[in-house]
Amino acid sequence: MMIIGYQGIERYDPKIWFQKVSNEVDSTCYRGALANDLSNRLITQDMTKQEVINLLGEPDRISLNDMKYEMDFSLGFCSMADYNSLIIHLNSSERVENVHTRQH
Repeated sequence: MMIIGYQGIERYDPKIWFQKVSNEVDSTCYRGALANDLSNRLITQDMTKQEVINLLGEPDRISLNDMKYEMDFSLGFCSMADYNSLIIHLNSSERVENVHTRQH
C-alpha cells in the first residue's frame, strides 16, 4: 500500500492533518508527506471504516466504496498540475482494501 512521489517522510501528526489551511500554504503540498506514513503504518488492510474516520475525520465524500479526502483534507498541491487527494478503498465489508492518492 506504499504511496510514492511525495517529498519528505513525516510521521502522521493530527495537528497537521486537522489544521485549517491558510491561503499562504494552500498552494503547497502541506499534507503530502503524511501520505506515506498513513498508508505504510497507520491505515492497514482490514481496518474498519469507523477506525479510519476516528483517525482522519469524516471524509469529504464517500462514493461507492471510496472514502475521499479531497477538499477540507486535501494533501495539497503535490504535483505540477493540480491538488492531490487521499483515497481509501473499502471492500464490501467496509474494511480497508487499499490506499492511494489521486490528482484532481
